[in-house]
Amino acid sequence: MEKKMHEATRIVHAGRNPKEQGWMVNPPIYQTSTIVFPTLKDLLYAERGYSNNDLVEPYELKYGRYGTQTNFALEKAIAEIDGGYNSFVTSSGAAAINTALVAFLKQGDHMLLVDNVYSPTRSFADKFLKKLGIETTYYSPTIGEDIKKLIKKNTKVIFLESPGSLSFEVQDVAAICKIAKKNNVTTIVDNSWASGIYFKPLEHGADVVVSALTKYINGHSDVMMGAITIQEKHFRVMYEAFRYMAVTAAPFSSYMVQRGMRTAKIRMDHCYKSALELAKWLENRSEVEKIFYPALESDAGHKLWKRNFTGAAGLFTIVLDRKYSNESLARMVDKLHYYGMGYSWGGYESLILPVDPTAVRTSTKWPYSNRTCLRINVGLEDIADLKEDLESGFKRLRK
Repeated sequence: MEKKMHEATRIVHAGRNPKEQGWMVNPPIYQTSTIVFPTLKDLLYAERGYSNNDLVEPYELKYGRYGTQTNFALEKAIAEIDGGYNSFVTSSGAAAINTALVAFLKQGDHMLLVDNVYSPTRSFADKFLKKLGIETTYYSPTIGEDIKKLIKKNTKVIFLESPGSLSFEVQDVAAICKIAKKNNVTTIVDNSWASGIYFKPLEHGADVVVSALTKYINGHSDVMMGAITIQEKHFRVMYEAFRYMAVTAAPFSSYMVQRGMRTAKIRMDHCYKSALELAKWLENRSEVEKIFYPALESDAGHKLWKRNFTGAAGLFTIVLDRKYSNESLARMVDKLHYYGMGYSWGGYESLILPVDPTAVRTSTKWPYSNRTCLRINVGLEDIADLKEDLESGFKRLRK
């Protein structure tokens, strides 16, 4: 019987095979375009999958565009962390999402897409999938089992993102997946916020998990990458889409992400602890009207988060007490020492970003359209320095 590992141990050892890696601690970088086959028999074996997708097995060497041993080592690790049959690493998180959608949707199909979804996913549905004749209906992130009221005869995919990366509503993944299975609908969950460490959607009935390895798994803000993890029954259809979309991550990027991954648990634990302390501190600030962070007891999704998650990312949104002018906001953020202004999150550094969830919602209403909202990514800095920096920023804001 295999010994059950704690999550921190799993992160360190997932996907490692020293014998296959030449007894090196980290797998080497296999950087190539061409795979040279020693015999015609080997070549024909590799080619069989081109004409018959049913014959393909995971992690087969064919050509650089399908990945090398460096990619495969990372894919095996991500599959183990997510609890899936197989993973595919892609050139970005968006590439993972788009490839998963293309795999399960075709002309005439209908998709249910959560209204708090990552804005590039919304754009892909509204602009690209629409051109292919695929219809999208947006639904409230708090819909739960009432999702059944929106399912049509041609509904093929329900896409979830829990929590959303701007407004942070927690979805009832298990309830939605249960309804989806009854209706033969594929569920795809964007799990970037929890990164497979604090939440595992496949254990709650999801069919496919997508995530941005750019964020916490890499953790150093220097690599773009995504991952798709699947149940075994979806391997063929996903492999085919992955092959034709040609979104394979570079071997060097795979090496970098695998190296960063080994410390992901301790980094996330630190960010979680600091973010919760910072959020509680912000709750008592007169400049802050509301905080959207599931780990806070005051958050509407706290009970659901506590039931399903083992921790929280260091990412949340605060609503200020009024709508500030750009001039006033600039006084606050331009002179912050430890919070950079930039997109993405999950790196070692803290970030702050003005956001407007109103602009990326259609089926639900954002209640704070007349307030300034800031999304904060809490990094690895000392929490005292992060508080002091924001304290000074608030003083400048009030001038």
